[in-house]
Amino acid sequence: LKFVQNLFFRDRELSPFIQKYDYLLHEFSDLIGGEYLIDNENEEIRFIPNNENLELSMMESSSSIRSLCDLGIYLKFFAEEGDLIIIDEPELNLHPENQRKLARLFAKLINCGLKILITTHSDYIIKELSILCILNSREEILPNVNKISNVKYELNSLLDLNRINVFLSKDTNNYVKLYTCEINNIDGIVLPTFDDTIQDINSIMDEIAFSSEI
Repeated sequence: LKFVQNLFFRDRELSPFIQKYDYLLHEFSDLIGGEYLIDNENEEIRFIPNNENLELSMMESSSSIRSLCDLGIYLKFFAEEGDLIIIDEPELNLHPENQRKLARLFAKLINCGLKILITTHSDYIIKELSILCILNSREEILPNVNKISNVKYELNSLLDLNRINVFLSKDTNNYVKLYTCEINNIDGIVLPTFDDTIQDINSIMDEIAFSSEI
């Protein structure tokens, strides 16, 4: 409630963080395919899609636009270096490709001085963060990192694996315990529960595809 009140009842200017790293606002706009507009008269946030002459209310916007609204407004008007952002399952309602873009944006925010804590069930986010850690540790390919695949990775999105921590939660005897996950320069983030499940699915698909008895 306080966040919303501050939004409509104050003289707004770009946050100190965005004033220093204004390119991040463009990256976020690319992620959502537009920008958020604060409608003071009606005290609401609206969405303006790129290259379209219309404004959409949050009710008219997609679920992904609604779910990223708080993050977008926070970055634009409130963020300061050293802040801690806590996001529960940021992958909700996002296409897998946008989940990967969001992971790269998180990495850039971290490298620019924000702290980020997320909970996630997204293998796409975990795998993308793993790629960023692995690339950062491969000095021989850093000069050509933007030529890898069609993503065109940027140096400011790469992650020092010593700067991140990953924990896996498990229910044990009616308690939730956190286990530290290994992060290395070969596999990136090692998450057996994700990897085992994906491998199991792939094995089933192979069995179906190559078995003449099914």
